[in-house]
Amino acid sequence: MLVVPMSCTTLNKWGAGISDTVAIGIPSEAVHMVVPVAAMPYFNQAQVLSQR
Repeated sequence: MLVVPMSCTTLNKWGAGISDTVAIGIPSEAVHMVVPVAAMPYFNQAQVLSQR
């Protein structure tokens, strides 16, 4: 399963185990069902430039 684009908020909720939406719940369940899941976070231009 490929989850693209994933916002930073969604990625953090997923990592904390908060699945309050279907967009987070389906990948969360897939991980527990041993389905390979790849997530690609989305960073906007301002977030990229703030890391420099």
